[in-house]
Amino acid sequence: PESGMRAQLTPQANEIDGVTKATLPEGLRWDIVTLVAVVAAWLVWAGFAAITQGTWLDETNYIVRAWWYVSGLEAPYGETDAVRYVPLHFLALGFWQSLFGHDVITSRLWSVVLTGFNICLLIALIRRLGGMWWAAAFAVLIFVFSEESTFYFSSAAPYALVVFLQLSALNVVIDIERGRIWPRSIMLGVLLTALYLTRVEMAPFMALILVTILVRVGKPALPAIAAIGAIFLSTYGVLAYLWGRKFIFASMYLPAMSEMLIRVGALPDSFPNAIRFSQTTYYDQPGSWHALIQSAFRLEIVRDWVAWHHLPQVVAALFAVVTLMAFGLSRLKWLLFFTAAYWLGLLYYLVAGQLQCSACVQAYLNYVNYLAAIAGGLTLQAILDRGV
Repeated sequence: PESGMRAQLTPQANEIDGVTKATLPEGLRWDIVTLVAVVAAWLVWAGFAAITQGTWLDETNYIVRAWWYVSGLEAPYGETDAVRYVPLHFLALGFWQSLFGHDVITSRLWSVVLTGFNICLLIALIRRLGGMWWAAAFAVLIFVFSEESTFYFSSAAPYALVVFLQLSALNVVIDIERGRIWPRSIMLGVLLTALYLTRVEMAPFMALILVTILVRVGKPALPAIAAIGAIFLSTYGVLAYLWGRKFIFASMYLPAMSEMLIRVGALPDSFPNAIRFSQTTYYDQPGSWHALIQSAFRLEIVRDWVAWHHLPQVVAALFAVVTLMAFGLSRLKWLLFFTAAYWLGLLYYLVAGQLQCSACVQAYLNYVNYLAAIAGGLTLQAILDRGV
């Protein structure tokens, strides 16, 4: 309860040797100690993982191409640059390499540092939504302590950067109001443009942000949304002019999503060779929607690549569903928002991943696992508020 929250946050006065000193209540002190202990444990574990875990083909591509770009050995989307990704992660990682070196471990520390910022953003978001320190500590625990989060957030892959941009955007949206919408719309324009230039499959998240602004603010949000669109389109236009057709191809082709839209006739088949090329990955692609769904929900995919690899996040999201059913949807709107966003993200990567790389769902879910962490923190807060 808000009154209890204020009381817990109020310093208590203790008299020691005739001097009155303000100290935090014992309960709050243990909350913070727990949170600090969780973050410290993550830092040790992440550092160990960055130093000891093996590398793989994609990570090598990120490290080498980032250094090529920043050192001038290769121009982005130049004649000899065979790249199918948008450039921001390479450029950001390359800038880090120019400062600290471009070996494997140093490159991985870029993600470790970003994950540290992500933890701060996650805590800030939980606190903005009324969560106490216990809820924040629980959310951090869910966020960083799973097999896949340890591996990918301690690698040179773009997962930490993508989550950083998403959490930054959500922190802006949570506080958005009619009277202060314009400064925040500019910030969101920059963040969402950067997000798209890091991973184009973040387009659904961008749409979710815009819809959330419209719901929270109403019609006065329309000019601000237009401003966000103007920032995105002007940036894209400049980059398309500078980098040409290769950049346009990489930035317009949404992995798996474009193939799904082509199949239902919503997009023209502008990339007729993409499906044939992508069949060289782990599994042959399903030939129909029925086969696609069957493939996505195979036991070995759901159990081995989702549940076991992401057990803390899946369990937290399931408890969030149970809490919503028990306490009511209307009173826990933000919990409903983050829980639904997580399950939709999981379903998207589970189903769409069959069109590109079935087993890769264990990696892709790191783009949305932070949503389950937020839902878990808010679930704990809801239970504590009810005194259960």
